[in-house]
Amino acid sequence: MSLRAVVHPLFDRDVNAATAWYRERQAGLAERFERRLNACLSEIEERPESFQLARGQLRQARLHDFPYGVVFELVGDFLLIYGVFHTARDREVWDSRT
Repeated sequence: MSLRAVVHPLFDRDVNAATAWYRERQAGLAERFERRLNACLSEIEERPESFQLARGQLRQARLHDFPYGVVFELVGDFLLIYGVFHTARDREVWDSRT
């Protein structure tokens, strides 16, 4: 089955905010975050059902080495990606997007 990914309009804002924060902290950290994020997105596309359900049909894939997760949902042939959220802070934000 081939899934069609649909990304929430605020996804890029999430990524930009996180990378800006890491860029201010240490040289190369923002780039490492982006590599981990891209690897996570590839894993989601390859095997979305392998990620644990977070609530209802929402799933969260955690980034390695960073306190962030990608929240997504499978709906038929669609992979709905709601955003990249800090795992300790942004629960209310991703609740509002879904």
